[in-house]
Amino acid sequence: MVSSARIRGIQAEYFDIVDLFFGKPFSEMRRNNVSAIAVAQQLVSTERLVEAFRDEGEKFAEGIREFWKDVGPDVDAYVEKLNALKGFFGGDVAPLYSKNIATSVGLYLDTVLIPDPLLKLGDFAGQADPKELLFLTAKHALNILGYRELAIAEVDPPIVLVIPNHSLTEEPYLLAVDTAGAVDTTEHASRMFGREFDSPQEVLDFLAEFKTFREAIQRFSDSSRLLIDVDWSGPLEDQLERNRAEMSRITGAPLTVPQILWLAMHGRMMQANDLVLGSAQYRGTPLVDAPTPWQYLLWKYEYDGSLSRRDRSFTDLVVSRAIQTARGPQLSVLSDLPPQALIDLRKEGAMADIREIFRKGLTDIELSQTGDLPRVADHVAQNINSAMSDHERKLRDLASSRNKFFGKDVSGFIVLGGVSIAAAASSNVALQILASGLSILGISTLKDLKEKWKEIRGTTTELRRSPAGILFRHLPKKNDSRA
Repeated sequence: MVSSARIRGIQAEYFDIVDLFFGKPFSEMRRNNVSAIAVAQQLVSTERLVEAFRDEGEKFAEGIREFWKDVGPDVDAYVEKLNALKGFFGGDVAPLYSKNIATSVGLYLDTVLIPDPLLKLGDFAGQADPKELLFLTAKHALNILGYRELAIAEVDPPIVLVIPNHSLTEEPYLLAVDTAGAVDTTEHASRMFGREFDSPQEVLDFLAEFKTFREAIQRFSDSSRLLIDVDWSGPLEDQLERNRAEMSRITGAPLTVPQILWLAMHGRMMQANDLVLGSAQYRGTPLVDAPTPWQYLLWKYEYDGSLSRRDRSFTDLVVSRAIQTARGPQLSVLSDLPPQALIDLRKEGAMADIREIFRKGLTDIELSQTGDLPRVADHVAQNINSAMSDHERKLRDLASSRNKFFGKDVSGFIVLGGVSIAAAASSNVALQILASGLSILGISTLKDLKEKWKEIRGTTTELRRSPAGILFRHLPKKNDSRA
């Protein structure tokens, strides 16, 4: 049986490999508070680095492949037997660079599984334009390094695990993803063009008729089904041309109108099926962090007709997504929670309580595959706000309770948002007394003193260690107090 210590060692070794190549840019990125994209752009602007990557890129890719060939079986065995609520990331090469997905959904899911994005990109080595490949590799390497602290944290189950990508390392898996993706693409094209296609080849033959994107768009019955990127705007024809330019740059060869139309559908449907099959392999929940793959995942379930709203896995899927999209005056904690705060929650054994806060009342919501997300997000927001408000009320009650420590009012030492009693972190009782400005004259025994102090401090400790308390301390400052 593979131990947790062995898995942490594998994770540490993986990040050491990435750090060897991208550690210095990552440190600069953190020090200057800039994005992974900005740093990657700076790297590719240096011709010397591009040329070096042209020569060494394949060696780097081969090193990553050899690493996973060696340790992948151990990671697979561990994850498959891991008794935890697991989220399997997919729908894109890697999580969004702009935020750490684990620090939000990690409040609900036990373990976030991230297929190695560098292993995915390695197959393009020697084929794609070196400058474009360096940009993508650097961006995703800098991004994945941001998960290091959570991946090697000494908690069980692990918060994050970088895992091998079987869609690139196993032919049977790749074949299954491609076949299922082709079937879904056939159904998707039928909906989009308003006509029945019996096979993927029939779709390809139909697309071959189009010389321009405008010709294809004029034949659409449901143009919303050709979704390139939710964040893109403008005429659909312009979006398709933009997509062609980007894809051609990556592949290093110009792509035709039929190829782009097919890839726009089949590529996304393959990603959705990779997500579903990977989740099933590891007994996890599909996890996406961008709206475009989320929509294609919903379409995939629509075509399958296999996901019931009464299925617990659907609840986990929707709640995980809702946590990422929830909005509210106190909900920045869901997107900006520091990794250490999440680690603290795990070490305090607070996951069950946190999960209950999120799920509270969801059984009363009539879940549907496409219309539930805004309502679930609102409900999660209400639950979190309610927990935060209840925590603040308990703090205020404690502050106004006029607790006495041998005649001394200690309510003034209680601080909203960061419950503290002077010198409470110290294990030296004498120092605690001196720091509180109390006199020990007239106190019979040190034992009595300790017990009285523990009684008062116990209440504040319980509040600080509660799930809401840990979250509460990491909310943005408001009125000069930690809220």
